[in-house]
Amino acid sequence: MQIDTYVATGGQSSRPFGQFKVPYPKWEPLKRPEEVGITDLPDIDLNPKFADWCICIEGDHFLPGLKSEMIDWFWSNMEKGYYLWAPGSHKRFQWIQEPWQYGFTNSKHTSLENMDEDQILDLSVAAGDGFGMLLYNRYDMDMFFIDHACEHVILEGTKDENDHTWMLLAHMWEDVEGGCIHRMVCATETQELSKKVIRPDEYPHVKGTKNNFAHGEYELCWWPKFLPGLYNVWKDHPDPTQNVFYSLEVEQVGDYEWKYVEDNTLPVLERPEYKNC
Repeated sequence: MQIDTYVATGGQSSRPFGQFKVPYPKWEPLKRPEEVGITDLPDIDLNPKFADWCICIEGDHFLPGLKSEMIDWFWSNMEKGYYLWAPGSHKRFQWIQEPWQYGFTNSKHTSLENMDEDQILDLSVAAGDGFGMLLYNRYDMDMFFIDHACEHVILEGTKDENDHTWMLLAHMWEDVEGGCIHRMVCATETQELSKKVIRPDEYPHVKGTKNNFAHGEYELCWWPKFLPGLYNVWKDHPDPTQNVFYSLEVEQVGDYEWKYVEDNTLPVLERPEYKNC
């Protein structure tokens, strides 16, 4: 038995089967920021360094009862709540490179999900490292492809067989009264690649059209339902390799340039506060 290769995912002792087609629980989309009086969000556009790319998904949301630190925590602890994030839709999850061991911006994970109740999404671009699932790579802020940022940001994306990034996904959020605002943006190198990311009936994306990705709407509506409770269960757990936290707060350092406030490239045990553990 090779214990060093064992990775438990979402409380499972093996990779979940992931092929059951089940009905979704009843759900409602989140309110938009303008519905709670937030009307000053800038329009989403591309960073000039990515001017040739195409935005294929964008959405704005108000997340009641959430705090930015909860969302920061979630992205390093996805295995603890992946199936709660989109009940019936999220089928499989596995870390390929765990944040605590490789550093947040060097972490990778795979997932299998469906876009509706009747079809399992086949994204076999992840063959190999992705075990036939979609392989998400994490990035530092030098790959930030949008022209403005909220206070907290995560960047993920997919690569081809030549290790070339062809799709980038950004989640951005910050605290407001009563919760968080959240913005989600996905872009690809070409319109043709956009067809791989969104459903045919949602393609092509019309610039400025918000909340056009049904699966994203379904995912995000569950955060306010489960994430505060899950975070509160774990927040005082003392082991930083089990209860992992990276701050995803960013600061602007130049025209269209941002960086993480903290060094998120470091594995947990290489941080100064844990080096003697």
